[in-house]
Amino acid sequence: MSQVLPILKGDAIDRILQGANVPVMFVFGAPWSAACRRQMADARTLANQMAGRAEVYLVDIDASRPAASHLGIHSIPTVIIFDRAVERVRFIGVQSIRTLAAALGQRSGTTAFAGLLRPEPAPCPAESRFRPCNQTGPARLQRKCNI
Repeated sequence: MSQVLPILKGDAIDRILQGANVPVMFVFGAPWSAACRRQMADARTLANQMAGRAEVYLVDIDASRPAASHLGIHSIPTVIIFDRAVERVRFIGVQSIRTLAAALGQRSGTTAFAGLLRPEPAPCPAESRFRPCNQTGPARLQRKCNI
């Protein structure tokens, strides 16, 4: 079931932080920004995957200018992760689900988010400690290495 994330306005941030028992992630953005819409969509996906282990909120900076100013939001999107009402991690710009999941996983002390992380690609079969393979990324998976 898809979780609907509330879009916060005003001074709700302080009330949420005071009552939180799990890590809290705030995504500061604006509905008119394409980058913010993308980050907010990723935040919704992440919130659905970690219901009960972390809280995720969207903050409309146009409607929450005092809160954004108080937290020093100068660029959007900005993602801030709080743990026990203390800011632990801040990301500026669009971040991948993998990055956000890893940051929240560290804060919650769980590896429950491992399903969101893509596995690292397998090493090149031609790779050895004497003659390293110089192919990286998806191209390495599509053709043989030239060593």
